[in-house]
Amino acid sequence: MKRLLLLRHGKSDWNADFETDHDRPINERGVKAARAVGLFLKEQRAYRPDRLLCSSARRTRETLEHVLSETGWQGQPVDYLDALYLAAPTAALAVLSEYVSDVDVLMMVGHQPTLSGLLSLLVGGGQVNYPTAALAIVDFDQQVGARGRLRGQGHLQAFIPPRILPSY
Repeated sequence: MKRLLLLRHGKSDWNADFETDHDRPINERGVKAARAVGLFLKEQRAYRPDRLLCSSARRTRETLEHVLSETGWQGQPVDYLDALYLAAPTAALAVLSEYVSDVDVLMMVGHQPTLSGLLSLLVGGGQVNYPTAALAIVDFDQQVGARGRLRGQGHLQAFIPPRILPSY
């Protein structure tokens, strides 16, 4: 893996009819933000992922659906993983490690605080305020294939909250 895209789900709809937290959808603002991120990614050819990992929660699946509808990306495998739902950052890192040797660009759609903790592990420290639908782009100096080689090896190239995007 040379590049990782970490996307937090769009704003949740707490007023919607849902039975469990796992089933909570995104609201109109979340849809708008996901589409704005999708339009941004469409313009950035180098950010097109070879594979996508997504928490199995409804709000992450809906966010990814709106991003993909704007990018027009097709054909990439998408893995919807229960293991990414409310995962500890170290658990998300372990999941990520299973996929790094197969792809150049990987995208993960997940939750907070998982993503800020994972980002901190990848870049060697620091704290991040990770708003809904924010996108972090992490690059790696070399092909990362062996387990355990992700920690501290990433370089944060960009952190994009949707509010700075022109289409938001």
